[in-house]
Parts: sequence; structure tokens; C-alpha cells
Amino acid sequence: VSFSLSYKTNVQAMSVINDMHSWLLPSQLLIVTFSVLWATQLIIIFSPTAWYAHTGRELDNSPVYTLQYMEWLTNVPILLTLAGKCALRRTFAEVSEVIVLTNIYIILAWASYFITDTYVRWTAVSVSFAMYAWASYDMSLWVRDYLRATHRDTPSRILKPCLTVGLILIFGIYGVVYLADLLQYNSPNRTHFCFTLMDTFSKVMMSIAFVGIRSSETTEKLLELVVQRHIPFQRHRSPLILQNGSAAPNR
Repeated sequence: VSFSLSYKTNVQAMSVINDMHSWLLPSQLLIVTFSVLWATQLIIIFSPTAWYAHTGRELDNSPVYTLQYMEWLTNVPILLTLAGKCALRRTFAEVSEVIVLTNIYIILAWASYFITDTYVRWTAVSVSFAMYAWASYDMSLWVRDYLRATHRDTPSRILKPCLTVGLILIFGIYGVVYLADLLQYNSPNRTHFCFTLMDTFSKVMMSIAFVGIRSSETTEKLLELVVQRHIPFQRHRSPLILQNGSAAPNR
């Protein structure tokens, strides 16, 4: 839906705005994230065997939905790219550092379920949360640098940083749900339901936000092209030619 709306909004402007095609990239990435999410859930729902989960969890022999962690390893980097690169125009190096940190702590969180030694397990969990804090700090720097570098009249200047702040918050909520499951306050099925609900919510909100961002940017760009407000208007007068052939001065 987001891609369709963005395309219909921008298709007529593509011939006059050079970088309009790149504006469709967020919608294309969101299509990928939804496709991966839906494929993951369909496999879990309709698979005749539970190959997508490991039932030998050392804590209580309850299942760990490994496929869901694999989905995060694909979709979370895309969400970070949307928030950091597409919205805040951060460099590839800045975004890739956060992506690497995030994927590492996702893997550590998954592996902690299968570590038998209590000390080692909670050390891995602690390192995972420390890396989340590190990644969140780097993401907060994205917001700071973007706000410092942009003018107050920039389209969607407040909405764009909200995407990054929103990811920091929702990743923190993921951590709370994960800890509740690790401490056996939640059942695995309830944990899986909460994760799926947050997966869907984060992607829907990201999609809605980018529809608004692209709409405001398209309007701003078209206004610049129509009224050329950044080009000062100058009136040029042609000199009057007198009968003797000399030009009269302009007044």
C-alpha cells in the first residue's frame, strides 16, 4: 500500500525531478520486510513439523522460535537502514556499525537459551544488553547530528528523527519481553505472540511515516520547481533605441 501510494504520488514528477526514483527505495524496502515477516509467520502456522523451533532449550525444554530470530537478522537491518540512511541521511559507515552491533546482540540473545552454565548464560545476556545500549547511543547521535545539520523549515524535520527514537524504544520493549521469557514469567507461545505483534506494529508505523515524509518532500520539491523561490526575481528591460541609433539609458 505504501509503495502504491508513493508511486502514484510521484510518478508524474519523475520526469522533472532527477532523484525521484530514489524516493521509492523506502517503500521497496518495506515490501521486503513485510514479505519476510509474512513468510515467517506462514511457515510457523502451516508447517507440518516444528522444524522452525528448537525444543531442547536447556532452561525448561520449551521451544525457542529460531526462525523468528532469523527473520530479525534480515528485517532489523532494513529498518535501521530506513531510519538511518533513508530518513536521516546518515553515512553507510554510521548505519552499518549499528547494524553489526544489533545483529550480534540478537544472536547472543538467541544463543543464551542454550547455554547450560548460569554464569556464562547471564554474561552473554549482559553483553547483549550492553551492545543494545551501545547501538542505541549511536542511533541517538544520528538524531543529534541530523537536527544540527538541518534547517527548521526542512520537511518532516521532527518526524524523521522519531523513526530512530521509535526503534530504540521498541527494541527496548523487545528486551523486556525477552527477559520475561528467559526468567520464565512468560510462556514461549505468549512471547512469540508479543514479538509478532511488535514486528507488525513497527513495520506498519514505519510505512505510514514514510508515506507522510515522501508526501511532504514531494510537495516541497514541486513548489520549488514551480515558483523557483530560491531564484531571485530580476526584471530586465530592453534599451530603447533612439532615432539617431543610440541607446537610451534604463531607468
